[in-house]
Amino acid sequence: AVKRAFLSSVPSLCVFFGDERASDIILTHLNTYLNDTDWMLKCAFFKAIVGVAIYIGGAGLEDFILPLMIQALADPQDFVVEQALRSMASMAELGLLQRSKTWELIDVVARFELHPNVWIKEAAVHFVCAATTYLSVADVRILVTPLIQPYLKVPLSTLSESELLDALRKPLPKGVLDLALEWAKRVDRGIFWKSARESKQLSYHTTTRMPPTSSVADLGPRALARTPKNDEDEQWLGRLRNAGMTQEDEMKILAFREYLWRAAQRMKKESRTDQDSLFEDVISLTRLDVTPQTIIFDNDVQAYQERAKDQDLSERSIAEALEEAAGPQKDQSFKRLSLTGIPDRDTAGGLAVPSETSQPIDAQPRRLSGVRKQASGSLSSSPSSAVGLLGERGARSKPSAAGLISGSETRNKALPAVATADATAAGKLDTPHVRSARNSPGPQSRPRVPERARSRRAVHNYAGNDPTVLKLLDAVYVDSFPVDAAEFGPMIQPFKRGHIASSSNNVSGPWHPQGRLLAVLGEHTAKISRIAVAPDHAFFLTASDDGTVKVWDSSRLERNVTHRSRHTYKLAPGTKATSLCFVENTHTFVCTGSDGMIYVVKIDVAESANTTKYGKIRLLRDWQMPTSSPGKEYAVWSEHYRGDTASTLVLATNLGRILSIDLRSTLVMFELHVQPQHGSPVSFCMGRKRDWLLVGTTRGILELWDLRFRVRLKSWAMPSAVPVTRLQLYPARGSKKRDRVCISGGTAAGELTVWSIEKGICYEAYRPMNSKGAERMTSRGYELKNLDDERADGQLSRVAGSVAADPSLSGATTSMPPNLTPMYFGAQQEETDKDDSNVFAVSGGPDGRVRFWDCDHLQGCRMISGEKTTPDEQLPKYTYSVLGLDTRVLSEKSSDAEGMAESAIESNKIASNAAATGPASAKRSISGAAKSGGPKPSRYDAIRLSAQNLLDGHLDTVTDVAVLERPFGMVLSADRAGQVFVHQ
Repeated sequence: AVKRAFLSSVPSLCVFFGDERASDIILTHLNTYLNDTDWMLKCAFFKAIVGVAIYIGGAGLEDFILPLMIQALADPQDFVVEQALRSMASMAELGLLQRSKTWELIDVVARFELHPNVWIKEAAVHFVCAATTYLSVADVRILVTPLIQPYLKVPLSTLSESELLDALRKPLPKGVLDLALEWAKRVDRGIFWKSARESKQLSYHTTTRMPPTSSVADLGPRALARTPKNDEDEQWLGRLRNAGMTQEDEMKILAFREYLWRAAQRMKKESRTDQDSLFEDVISLTRLDVTPQTIIFDNDVQAYQERAKDQDLSERSIAEALEEAAGPQKDQSFKRLSLTGIPDRDTAGGLAVPSETSQPIDAQPRRLSGVRKQASGSLSSSPSSAVGLLGERGARSKPSAAGLISGSETRNKALPAVATADATAAGKLDTPHVRSARNSPGPQSRPRVPERARSRRAVHNYAGNDPTVLKLLDAVYVDSFPVDAAEFGPMIQPFKRGHIASSSNNVSGPWHPQGRLLAVLGEHTAKISRIAVAPDHAFFLTASDDGTVKVWDSSRLERNVTHRSRHTYKLAPGTKATSLCFVENTHTFVCTGSDGMIYVVKIDVAESANTTKYGKIRLLRDWQMPTSSPGKEYAVWSEHYRGDTASTLVLATNLGRILSIDLRSTLVMFELHVQPQHGSPVSFCMGRKRDWLLVGTTRGILELWDLRFRVRLKSWAMPSAVPVTRLQLYPARGSKKRDRVCISGGTAAGELTVWSIEKGICYEAYRPMNSKGAERMTSRGYELKNLDDERADGQLSRVAGSVAADPSLSGATTSMPPNLTPMYFGAQQEETDKDDSNVFAVSGGPDGRVRFWDCDHLQGCRMISGEKTTPDEQLPKYTYSVLGLDTRVLSEKSSDAEGMAESAIESNKIASNAAATGPASAKRSISGAAKSGGPKPSRYDAIRLSAQNLLDGHLDTVTDVAVLERPFGMVLSADRAGQVFVHQ
């Protein structure tokens, strides 16, 4: 870094030293910079050398600079080659190159026009065009064109950068070039590279042959066949052909042969230098008899807060330090120290001090917390010991040099009295007395600094007194302390994925809900927007538009007849709860309101053997979402994850922003913006490593973002321009299914689809029988359209066509999209095979029905609630079908549908609640009469059966679904009327 900074001042130094001394001193010193392996230093050298070349003239340029630049063209680092070509082009544009050197350099550089690196290719083209700036048209036609003709596929009319780039042949493939470079590094007995060792094409030499000829003019289509080779060379050439080398690329390999050989030798030399470096060796502590000590820290929140506060006070910026050095001291406590508070060692030689400024040291114990009083009453005279006694703050309180110059220290002191005395003044330094006083302090002089050190050492088991180690441990303690775990915790163990228990122990196989209504929770008075299950499934939360978040105990759902929430958290009056999520692996949740507020609330839960006790609900922090938009902005979806260095809350807002917020400091780390023409975000999901994020919008568009570089990678349009209401990672963790995403919305109403983000292919589709899509399915109905290649007017026409086909889409909002289809995908382990998992899905829809989809077994698919709407309606059937090569469709159809495949399996009959449905024989008789084509049931029986079904299912649109796995498997479903149904 120092050398790179020095290079920026080299042109000014050349002016200072003059022409002759600049060549002798500056150039000889700069030549050593190219021996360094740092590519950044080499690039800085070539940037600065242009200014030096302008000053020293043509002689120094040809003798010193050009040989170094041509040598750098064989550097293994592409950045160095590119910068050397750019510098040569700048010299050519300035007219520093002679005519004879111009076409010689063109012949050397022209081969890099076929380099696979785009930057090197463009730099070479730039140099060729810049070198012809001061040449006539005849010189370009006769001298320059033959030098670059072997690299062109069509002749050129004029030599410009754009035309030259279009006329060039295809560059050598990157894989072929890398493999050839590896061949040059590992050559043993081959003779292919022998001519490259003796070649001087990339070395500086003077030629007087006119007209100049290209060094690759004799490389025809059969040039590689005429090159001497042995068996080893033939094997490597076979590998190059397997890597993609064609017959056209053979000439390019021969043109780059010397470049590859020289670059390979330099790479081998640099690797040997790195291996021989003592600084790169790993020092073995056991060889030096060093025993590592393991430091264990305490999990103390109060101690963390104290040390974090001390570090904030001790850390000062450069501006603060300069302000303290330049201005008068604000803290005058040190100035008020007087010698009267110190007992005189020699009363005969004591000096009188004005009493107005006198104050004992003991009167200021808080101001000078680092000062400790000696037993003899003396202060140390050593500067180093003074810092040790006064501490860091005491050392900073010394009068500044600027204050002494301005006289600020003497403004409050009496003017000196000048007089003449005949007596001889004698002074005495009592150094031994000071030493003895420091070595044997009295009982009243217990220092405060060791007490502070002892209090700091209480948080770890380090028993040493090294202040550097103590400071390091304090810094490590503050940096690595799990603040979110201490504040939002305690950390809980998430519910392990296993076999989900059933309420009836005699059921074998994977868990399937039986459809028995267990509870109806009806405390909310408005639409329920979100259901969130605790990580350990001990309780779950419901957020509603009535501005409340309620806590429901899982263990009491079956035992109690009347169900009441354990806690209720209320937002501001008139505020709707728009999103809800848990802080990862804790009982703390984050709730957002329609007023833009964000609330972090903690629930204290203590579990005993038989019961779960709930403490008070506590608000940890709340703040307003930062926004610069004049409109009302609030979060519509939220997720939280804990990384290595931060506790991150990710929010999607109704105005198209994706915010990443550090939950510890509530600061926005970064924000992403969804394109306005794509609609407003509705939901999103993140990768398992939190490296990518997929957003679904109200216009049926998916945006894929890279969270590492914070850039948008792709945009797709779903088959239908309807809102993408839910996104979730596929629960199976196999390598083939790791990047699959489950999506509801963007297709026919009520459908669920599973897509591969990497390939953009739909692998699974779950289609209910009330779907409004086309009865005949085609593979085009499950294809994503890449919007990066589509114009904006095409996107608008797509949305307009969908609105015309379905007028309900015109009122789509992020709070309540039309045809909302909530979903939940889960997995449970197979009892027979622990490595295999059974994936299932639960979905709800605008028809008020809740469905269970078994992704692997048709027998497990069924309706959980809303089984029948008419007395003669029969149980649905399920069948598989395949579209194209990849898409598997699981369809739900009515039993009387025509063309049903023979493999269709009738859904298991859902047991009804006996208290609500009455005798099951009447229900069976009515269904049997309908099936057998008997007489139509009476109006009384139809009304009675309809009344029985009313209590089992939703009467409004289902807004969210979830699955509880504790104490046994239960399905939660919430609707727009504010009710939560629990089925098992």
